[in-house]
Amino acid sequence: MREIVIVPTEELAYPTNRCCACEVAPNMLQDVPRFSGRKDRVMIACLSLDVPMIVDPAVFYKAERIHILKDDTEDSPIYEEFYDETIKQLREKLPDIRICEHELDTSDYRKVLRELLTIVRVDEDDFTDIYVNISSGTPEYSAAAMLLCMQYSVLTAFTVKPKEKALNEEDIRRHFYRGGRPVGAVLTTEEPVKVVTFDPEKQDMELITAMAVIGEFSLEKSYVTYEDIIDGLAEKGIWRYMPKPGRKKTEDLQKKRMYFRRNFIAPMVEKGWLTEDPIAKRRFMVTEKGQAVIDVYHGLDERN
Repeated sequence: MREIVIVPTEELAYPTNRCCACEVAPNMLQDVPRFSGRKDRVMIACLSLDVPMIVDPAVFYKAERIHILKDDTEDSPIYEEFYDETIKQLREKLPDIRICEHELDTSDYRKVLRELLTIVRVDEDDFTDIYVNISSGTPEYSAAAMLLCMQYSVLTAFTVKPKEKALNEEDIRRHFYRGGRPVGAVLTTEEPVKVVTFDPEKQDMELITAMAVIGEFSLEKSYVTYEDIIDGLAEKGIWRYMPKPGRKKTEDLQKKRMYFRRNFIAPMVEKGWLTEDPIAKRRFMVTEKGQAVIDVYHGLDERN
């Protein structure tokens, strides 16, 4: 991971490598206002090779809109065939359903969580019931979907148990055994990828925005000062602290730094997003968890 350093003043800066902030989340289609009081039923799911795991619960909940996360890294046409069959059955059984397709790497936990957050921030309102299918798709999707439901109490997480399976014992031995020994659907694996976890509560968007500002400035500079971040927060309408008038400019600046450290740096350190340099005091580095926060949450509130 590339290092990002935050310091009160330039005098305390140490040159570091640059780090990229993530791109802005795409726009999503928003419904027109509703006045009947009836809530729309929305379902979120991830495409897999089990069509009924998506179609059956959508029919059960009478979903009017469904968001389907679809992997964009698979070259095999078989996945497209499963997607087409899923869409075909949804339209046959729910003719008026709106289908929203989201193409991404569904094995990338951060990208999946970010996409789910984008969906929820658009669809979460008093006119929508959102059901999240945590049984469909990849393990990364299931983990991210469960975390999402822990953060948003208005979401309904559900699981789906198979009632009848397509493979019998003979089929399993033929397809999932090698040399007479059980292997499964996977023959070899890549190296494990560490999953950076987040707090189960909804994130503080002021702190999230501050992390985003840090990421933005780190593209241009080898270090980020308190003033850089304060100015960035002011531009985004987040910074509201103003020293009492009549004081010297140097005193005002020092008070802003103190306020920033107390209300932004300290909580970030407590959350594990920043860590203080044990040798150079008042010098902070963005942790792996902090970088994950930037990757997942930055840009979710921006709309084109």
